[in-house]
This record gives sequence, structure tokens and C-alpha cells, in this order.
Amino acid sequence: MDTKTGNKSYYLQDVVKEDDGSFTIDIAVPIMLTQEGKKVFIGAILGDVHLKHIWEITDGIKIGTTGEVMLYNRSGAIIADHYKEKILTYPKIVVPSVQALMRGESGDTIEVSEMGTETITAYTPLIGHGEYKGL
Repeated sequence: MDTKTGNKSYYLQDVVKEDDGSFTIDIAVPIMLTQEGKKVFIGAILGDVHLKHIWEITDGIKIGTTGEVMLYNRSGAIIADHYKEKILTYPKIVVPSVQALMRGESGDTIEVSEMGTETITAYTPLIGHGEYKGL
């Protein structure tokens, strides 16, 4: 008998705003019991990842004197930005780099930002881990 978490199946919910104003991603991982060569579902481990922990990382990344890191989910909503009021909003102007990112492309470009300033932008989709393919 071997009890372990399933390594091929899990659930990740997109970012949600909780009642207390925090932002989280829910994660569920099945617990499978291997018995006589068959995997049997016996339960799940559930948890929340608070985005404040991700923001501590992204806010700590310095790119020159004015650069910043932003993360978007698959639908193009902002999930990490220096300006927290932008979380779960969509850019007012969808610049070419964000359009390319939503198509799964990587690259860099010089473009006019949502703020109207010329920016050098580098972008790449997060490929995820295992079966999880990123948000």
C-alpha cells in the first residue's frame, strides 16, 4: 500500500478577492491510495495561496530605477502590480506586449504604456509545473 498525493491532477482556481479584501488562489491536490495496482481517491488537500506572498517577491524585483514586474492571469487581468488597486482589473489599453503574452508568446518591445510613457517591455508566459500550465 502506498499513500501519496496525486502528481498528475490538481486544481487551481484563478485569483479571487476574499471578504477580508485579500487576494488568494485556491489549490486542491488529490490524495490517492495505490492498492493492488489501482489508484483510489481517498481525499484532498486544500489550501489558499495569499497573493501578498507573491507580491513580496515581485515588488522586491528592481529593474533599473523605474522598472517594475507585473503578472497577468490567462484572461489578461492583472494579478501582481506595484499599484495594488490594479489587481483583478484589465489594462485600459491593451498594449502589443500583453496581446502577445495572451497568445503565449515571449519577446520584448518598445511601446507606449497605459500611462502614456515610452517603455521597454519584456514578457514571457509562465509555463507552470507538471500538468499545471500557468494561469
